[in-house]
Amino acid sequence: ARPNIVKAYNQHMGGVDLIDMLISLYRIDGHSRKYYTKIIFHLIDLSIANGWLLYRRHCSQLNTHKRDTMSLLSFRISVAETMLKSAPPTPSTKRGRPSLDSTLN
Repeated sequence: ARPNIVKAYNQHMGGVDLIDMLISLYRIDGHSRKYYTKIIFHLIDLSIANGWLLYRRHCSQLNTHKRDTMSLLSFRISVAETMLKSAPPTPSTKRGRPSLDSTLN
């Protein structure tokens, strides 16, 4: 007989497989040597996939037609556009050597 923990894992591992599959479809391509950058990108992918599953559940509770429900790709694009619109503008900084005029005054 299998231990209860193994039974529980096997019973619920379909959700893990689903999330892994959804993440692999549109993974953020972040080539970096920094380990923490890969972790951050994975957490973003995981959050978007979980958000899309919650969105689909909400749509089914509202009896929304499947054709009116966003695909995972459309959902990802919508999230990205919303984040870009809500981000504060970055101030432009001057780069390079200062001009002689500003140092003489």
